[in-house]
Amino acid sequence: GFGLALLLGGQRYATVEVEIYTLVAHELKLAEAGVLGLCMVLLTGSVALAYGVIERRLATPVRFDAIALTRPVRPAQRALLIGALGVLFVFCAAPLLAVVWRALTSGPAAWAVLLDDDLWQALWNTLRFSALALAVATLLGLTHALAARRSVWLRTAAFLPFVVSPVTVAFGLLLLYPSWTASLPLLIGAYALLAYPFVAKSVASALDGLPESVLQAARTLGAT
Repeated sequence: GFGLALLLGGQRYATVEVEIYTLVAHELKLAEAGVLGLCMVLLTGSVALAYGVIERRLATPVRFDAIALTRPVRPAQRALLIGALGVLFVFCAAPLLAVVWRALTSGPAAWAVLLDDDLWQALWNTLRFSALALAVATLLGLTHALAARRSVWLRTAAFLPFVVSPVTVAFGLLLLYPSWTASLPLLIGAYALLAYPFVAKSVASALDGLPESVLQAARTLGAT
């Protein structure tokens, strides 16, 4: 949602991602941007870890034939494995390590950015946007998944926010509702629009895996 906050939020509703962009693109403060990047990596990493733990605890066991893990034996298999790990390191791990290295070697002056009032406002914006958008996206995703159970078109429509760039969405909203620029409801609505397909897909998959006998049993107990 970086493009949403950049085009629609303005200075009042700037997020941490916008602050990082401003430091790099307009002020050339790479050290301070590295510090903020490191903080965001730690924050999002913690959220991802918590999500993984919750997902594993709530996972429903299903019956499947396990495939035994095997070590690569042939040269071609080893080459493919090394190539895959190399691509992962170059394009995923190395950039993160560069951010961490820049932050750790930037000195105390760069870390003073954590005391900036604008940063704390941006962090507050990031957290409340996420929380409010999550609440709205949960409601939208649940209702969409329920409505799309018997409609292929509705199920396909859930993928629309995936294929449209957030910057395009933000620019379209800017053209359509210019008077709502830098307004909290428009930002939350835009964030929820881009987030709810994740909820809809997850709920739809769970509903697809629900045995028909469960619905039949519920109807015998009076469910409509």
